[in-house]
Amino acid sequence: SGAQGVVQLSRDWLLADRYVIECERGWLAWRCGTHDAVEWGLRDSAYGLAAQMHRLAGTTPARGRTLGQPVGDYMACFAAQVRDVVAAMHEVRAPRVPGEAGRAVVALIERCYRSRTLLDMPWLDQAERARARQLAGV
Repeated sequence: SGAQGVVQLSRDWLLADRYVIECERGWLAWRCGTHDAVEWGLRDSAYGLAAQMHRLAGTTPARGRTLGQPVGDYMACFAAQVRDVVAAMHEVRAPRVPGEAGRAVVALIERCYRSRTLLDMPWLDQAERARARQLAGV
């Protein structure tokens, strides 16, 4: 779709442990391992909003969809996905997330691996850098 991105890992940069999506006029962020809270703000502003997500009293899900119940941390979310796939097989129904979505994610990851480049690692000595280049095949 023409979207572009940059991945920076906390091992290589001094970063907070969170995901950040930056857009033309603002940003959206959430902490790693958190499934029920987001932060957002406008570019060039010192202010933003931190929101904790929870079911509001007296509301009904839009168009018959439900948000479901929070399942916990990252591992609990992964386990819930596996349980849904197993239940779908037993109940002869489609899983909540179709296989095509998983295939698209794997394709994206493979494209990232194909286009990877070796990072400059000035903290390594010359022998370590040579070994890193050898391991990376460059």
